[in-house]
Amino acid sequence: MGRFKGFMTGTVFGLIAGLLLAPKKGEETRQKLKEEADKIAEKTKPLIEKVKKETEKIAENAKPIVEHAKEESGKLVEKAKPIVERIKTKANETIEKAKETLKRD
Repeated sequence: MGRFKGFMTGTVFGLIAGLLLAPKKGEETRQKLKEEADKIAEKTKPLIEKVKKETEKIAENAKPIVEHAKEESGKLVEKAKPIVERIKTKANETIEKAKETLKRD
């Protein structure tokens, strides 16, 4: 898609430069620019439609993958909760023991 975009950009700028530098009246130049812009728009319609359809397909195919990832991540979070609680409990116990030790000393 990068090459095509570069090609189209170059084509448009080349066309505009050619038309603006050509020895024609302003009205003729504007009309020619409009005609050329219309031609480019018409030529790119099929490509735009194809890209749109492919994007929709990709999005549709991604939905079950995203759902599966959500479910699996939810399961992992649920599995991690008791582990985190045990770590918090042990950390609090260790802190309390350290406080008691410091009070005695």
